[in-house]
Amino acid sequence: MPAPLYSASLEDALATQGTILTPNQRLSRALVESHAQQQHRKGITAWPTAAIFSLENWIRHCWQQLQEIGDPLAEVWLLDSRQELQLWQTALDHDTETRDWLQPAGAARQAQQAFKTLQLWRQHPLSEQLLPYIDDQYSLERWHKTFRLLAQPLQAISFGDACERLIEAFSNNILKTAPCCWLNGFQDIPPLYQSLLDVAFTEQRALSPTQSLRQSPTEHCQRLGCDSTEHEIRQAAQWARQILQRIPGARIAIVDPELSTRRDVHERLFRLHLEPHRLFGAQPVDAPLFNISIGVPLAQCPVIDYALMLLRLVTRPLQLDDLAALLYSPFIHSCDNELSLRVELEQQLRRLGLIELPLQLIQQQLQRLISRRQQPVAEPPSQPLEAQLTFNLETKHQPSEELAAIELTSEEATAKQSSSNPGIEALLHQLIALQQQPKRTPGHWGRWAVTTLEQLGWPGQRRLSSLEYQQINQWYQLFAALGRFDAIHSKLNFNDALRLLRNESQSAVFQPQTPNSAVQILGPLEAAGLQFSHLWLMGLSDERWPAPSNLNPLLPAAYQQAMKMPHASAERELSFASQLTQLFSRSADHVVFSHPLRQDDQLLRPSGLITHHPTVGASQLLLKKNLQTGPLHYSVEQALIHPVERQQQVNFEHINTADAPAIDETEKQQLRGGSSILTNQSLCPFSAFAIHRLGARPLDTPDTGLSHADRGNLLHDLLEQIWQQLRDQQQLIDTAPTVLAQMIDSVIDKIIVPFRRRAPRWMGERFWQLERQRLRVLTERWLELERQRPPFRVAAVEKTLNTELLGMPMRLRIDRVDRLADDSELLIDYKTGNPSVADWFGERPRQPQLPLYLWATHHKVAGLAFGQINAAEVCFKGVSDEMVELAPIQGINPLSRYRNAPYQQWQQMDEQWQQTLEQLMTDFLNGKVSVSPLDATAYQYSQLQPLNRFYEIDQLASPDKEQTSPSLPTMGEHNV
Repeated sequence: MPAPLYSASLEDALATQGTILTPNQRLSRALVESHAQQQHRKGITAWPTAAIFSLENWIRHCWQQLQEIGDPLAEVWLLDSRQELQLWQTALDHDTETRDWLQPAGAARQAQQAFKTLQLWRQHPLSEQLLPYIDDQYSLERWHKTFRLLAQPLQAISFGDACERLIEAFSNNILKTAPCCWLNGFQDIPPLYQSLLDVAFTEQRALSPTQSLRQSPTEHCQRLGCDSTEHEIRQAAQWARQILQRIPGARIAIVDPELSTRRDVHERLFRLHLEPHRLFGAQPVDAPLFNISIGVPLAQCPVIDYALMLLRLVTRPLQLDDLAALLYSPFIHSCDNELSLRVELEQQLRRLGLIELPLQLIQQQLQRLISRRQQPVAEPPSQPLEAQLTFNLETKHQPSEELAAIELTSEEATAKQSSSNPGIEALLHQLIALQQQPKRTPGHWGRWAVTTLEQLGWPGQRRLSSLEYQQINQWYQLFAALGRFDAIHSKLNFNDALRLLRNESQSAVFQPQTPNSAVQILGPLEAAGLQFSHLWLMGLSDERWPAPSNLNPLLPAAYQQAMKMPHASAERELSFASQLTQLFSRSADHVVFSHPLRQDDQLLRPSGLITHHPTVGASQLLLKKNLQTGPLHYSVEQALIHPVERQQQVNFEHINTADAPAIDETEKQQLRGGSSILTNQSLCPFSAFAIHRLGARPLDTPDTGLSHADRGNLLHDLLEQIWQQLRDQQQLIDTAPTVLAQMIDSVIDKIIVPFRRRAPRWMGERFWQLERQRLRVLTERWLELERQRPPFRVAAVEKTLNTELLGMPMRLRIDRVDRLADDSELLIDYKTGNPSVADWFGERPRQPQLPLYLWATHHKVAGLAFGQINAAEVCFKGVSDEMVELAPIQGINPLSRYRNAPYQQWQQMDEQWQQTLEQLMTDFLNGKVSVSPLDATAYQYSQLQPLNRFYEIDQLASPDKEQTSPSLPTMGEHNV
């Protein structure tokens, strides 16, 4: 931790045996460390503990003294902030006027903060100063009255109440007044704390920090404009790295007023530039190069998050998003031993199409999978997997009659788990056994959770890292502290106990215990009063520095401004920011003030508090010249130099991955794909290789309603069955509207049955009524378009063709084949999107299905057409042979109408399509797998992004770029 440079003022203060107070613990620890360093320099090995406290710790110290002497003023229960919040939440739950429309947790925090502010200003909800601003129905006053009624039988008081009792104790000489108090780093002190200091000390003095080594207060300050906030943080990280490489012993501070919301960005970019070796799992050096003062909520640490998920599963179904965490977490037994089983289980569960997965369902599917593994040749189920699933999600974990549809057979129920997969099944059994839990006190729930997690095998068999060990220790301390809520909550059911545990875990901040770091990333209040060799203060745009006012919504705005409460007015924020800016300009030998030039599309200006400093570019940042330069410290050298040298010693092997092994006859017979092979080969050869030869496919992910594919399939099925009954246009025209409407409704009712069977229960009758209406409207619009065409007969629907292209077996299915008046054919492919005829042309057509169908059809074909059917438009889009006397169809035009068509004659276009298809198939068969997407949208529907990360290359190659638009070169050779 960087300590302030030792000052004579601090030595004088300690010599008078006075008490030194700071606004935060970081500054008090820095002063203690500075004092210890000075004593060592004098050769002193033992000295009395210095009276250096943060203000709130000093107040707690005084309260402890009052308790030790046994004074009646201290014979009460001093609530901590979390206990106080629980009482406020209970008070709001009792308020019948607001509990139906307020969010209790958020409103309770606002009420607690509002009342704390009132106490700090020695006010209360019925103060004379507040009364003119409120009415008789003031919510805070009503909530506070209930809060006091709840606290009275507990003899509980808040921290502000304790301060008032300490003022009374000092005033009545129960506690002795001290001679002198030294204040260091305070911008302002609330009236309550100031009143306490006035009675606790006869004299108060300011402890002056060491002045900068610069004679001029601004000579060493510079201003830098950055393209964006992320670019600003990246520049600061590169600047810090440069200093560490050149200046041994440098103490660097990065101060960000928005650190709480940008912590993850800081950690990512500083780790990238200062500790890149830790990005790849290497062991960190003993002293990390940077430390972020704001920790992460304990609940967000992976090992704790997994434990909370396990406990949540006791009463709730598993969310599909958490499925991978349950199956592959390192904090579970036997994860590596049964990996293939868990992979199969995940795929099987995803195919069910459920967003929530009850534990019994997971257990049953697992046992089916285990039974199937034990029987090499298993009979196929009598029904498809989707048809077997009729589980009632509304019953959660409770068995129901519908559960019988997926009950195990006697053989499956008695199947024993093999020794190679004891982990996940045992875990599911234990979780199901824990489902019925009686009410307990919070303390009992804490002990129960410790025992339960141990029985569930948490945190696994793997050796824990230092950070995980610290996180688990802190969580066990949190369990032990749950007993302090016993007086507030007599007994809780499991859901309420889990909510309390989750809230406590979210509010508890985990800060790793690491040695001092050379770079400290701090918020402004934490950095105020500390001294550094180099300091970078960022985010100083005119919109954020000074910060905008931030009023508490439960206190009248005019009242907060009149009382000059925190964040109440722009004037107060300007004064506060101005003081901090001046303080930071004297806090280091080299100070950089930076600001973003834009945020999204908005241009930003620098804060008026820094415009007088000279502007520099990133390459001109001043480094102090009279500081010694030399070799780096060992820990810094290990972090910054050694990984680079180690990488230079590696002999990389260059492998050309643009070509894969050609497809032999055996593989040809095994491949499946039809027209999709040519489509994927055209969009990107690598995609075709990954999908059809490697078997890559995205994980099944259920939609909240019907997926786009389901909606398209419903429409295809509907039109197929309609035309199987109508057969030709004349019958369509002759069918009465009422009869046609009945036919459409009858087909709709028939085709939605399998979709309803596997749909979640929330998709009730109203949902399916809307879906029926959608299908009916689209179908009627399409049939009306069909009536307006020249005469035709539907020769085939969903026509299957078994053919070969260059020896590659292909199974094709044409949506529809119309026989026209001249006995020629029109091939139609239904599309629910917005297709384009241009997708058929070029050396790499985007949608080669219809040209492929044309090649595979031996009958005379006069035209190809998309049948676009969606809410926006119902129409034909296609091309026709102008040499054939084809009656005009709106939207189907001769080739000569399309400028991007390479040929104007149908025969020539037919030959060109055949050459294109054969070339695509030749490339596929010969193993052409280059990563060369057709355009920036080639991977839009492939969902291969986790496998093919082509569009990340530009950013990886140029990490200083904020955003780069994807370029489209052909990538043939890669380094492995």
